[in-house]
Amino acid sequence: MRAYRLIGHLFCSGKITYYTQPPEQHTLSAHLSADIITEMSKEFDIEALVSDEQDTIQGWYSIFAK
Repeated sequence: MRAYRLIGHLFCSGKITYYTQPPEQHTLSAHLSADIITEMSKEFDIEALVSDEQDTIQGWYSIFAK
């Protein structure tokens, strides 16, 4: 347990250095093509989201305003 604490302390203080190679450059796989991303972006239409929220809020106002 004492050795574990010593190694942990030395590592956290920077006296034991740690280095890894950066990842290799790679191209996007076929399942991440621009066509799929364009298709999925339709689901994140902010204008439609704001419109739906406004409709919901107006619905709540009409229910509770009575």
